Amino acid sequence: MEHYNGNKDYGNLLKPSLKIIIATIVMWLGFAIVFIWTVLKMLGYIQSPPWQEGLPFVGFMVMLLGAVYTFGIQMGDINRTLIILRKEVYGLNHSVHTLEHSVARIETRLDHIEAEVKELRTTFYDHMTRYHHA
Repeated sequence: MEHYNGNKDYGNLLKPSLKIIIATIVMWLGFAIVFIWTVLKMLGYIQSPPWQEGLPFVGFMVMLLGAVYTFGIQMGDINRTLIILRKEVYGLNHSVHTLEHSVARIETRLDHIEAEVKELRTTFYDHMTRYHHA
């Protein structure tokens, strides 16, 4: 996984690294070898001495280690991604709080302006009715 450099491009955040791709290939290759060997052995095409009977188990262990390694790397990548997202959410929460504060100040100012406009209307109406009554 690429390290987060602070920009907002999340496209490569969960892109698998070369290590994960290689470990996944090794894992599936080990699985394929064990599977093919088992099928050929069951069909009687492979006649191996008893000491070679343990080789599929070694292949299985290699496959299992590759799977565990891949899983560990992916969990680390997910953890790093969650840390990045947590920081982003914190930043968004801070921005929302700032906006809420600004909106509250604007609303207070608008209330004052509305009160002044209402007072001006009343004064204007009184002036018009007293001095310009037709």
